[in-house]
Amino acid sequence: MEERARKERAETNDETLAELFPIGKDFVEQLPRLLVALPRLIDLEASTLDATESSIDAIDAAIDAAGSEPFLTADVFQSLVAYVGEVIRRAIGGRWELRSPDDGRTWEPDVIDARGERCNLLRVYKEMLEHGEEGNLRAFVHHTIRTHRR
Repeated sequence: MEERARKERAETNDETLAELFPIGKDFVEQLPRLLVALPRLIDLEASTLDATESSIDAIDAAIDAAGSEPFLTADVFQSLVAYVGEVIRRAIGGRWELRSPDDGRTWEPDVIDARGERCNLLRVYKEMLEHGEEGNLRAFVHHTIRTHRR
């Protein structure tokens, strides 16, 4: 029963996007604020989050300690995606982009690599749902960087 519920939640739909990213099309503009907010939101020292791949380990440890639910609130999730995306963007020399599904009212932030390919940052949601079982953010970040590096 719990496994089925997890799988259903893992299918991110437009309603979930709107809930997780309420700042919508202003996401990229708000990146500096989101990045500064993350350490406070997840109770980490700001110096721990130095925008390197290895800094993701501290976030994984925080998720292990608190469970994934607190990280799936809009404030925390937006900042988490901003941070993870920024780590990936810097490592691959990518750029931020917002895409809107057909409805025009929800916006999906993503990092685009030098070849124009998407990094699919919304997989962070799936990693959060599976954290500690099959998923963790460090593995996602490592794989994404390796796949999209120039």
